Amino acid sequence: MVDFFKIFIILFSAEFNDAILNVVGTYSGFAGGICSKLNLQATLEECWFDGVIYTTGRGAGGILGDVLGSRVTISHCLFSGEINSTWDFSGSRTGGLVGRIAEEGAGLVLTDCLSTGVINAATIYYTGSVIGTTTKNTSLT
Repeated sequence: MVDFFKIFIILFSAEFNDAILNVVGTYSGFAGGICSKLNLQATLEECWFDGVIYTTGRGAGGILGDVLGSRVTISHCLFSGEINSTWDFSGSRTGGLVGRIAEEGAGLVLTDCLSTGVINAATIYYTGSVIGTTTKNTSLT
């Protein structure tokens, strides 16, 4: 039997040198340089995004677009690219590392991460160099 999870990890762990990557978000969704949405306990480690994210969607993050649910850990990650977000209905929800932490009581652990990229958002509301927006009772460590 083929273990598709192991194949995914092998492919996801590959290094891309001198690659140009553009990420395009949809109207209602979130865009992320590495991942658009996580809704379970997960860890992103040693990630780097230096591409360009174009989105007309509800928000974007240089590493992760949207956090839903339980504890997510992001460690040793760097965003040095560019985000261009045109969503301006009730705030852009755009952040250098994470666009939005959506669920009440969700937890995010950031360890040794850096955001040096450029954020071009249609509005300053819910826009941040690290996190765009959070909900109440969110734990940020």
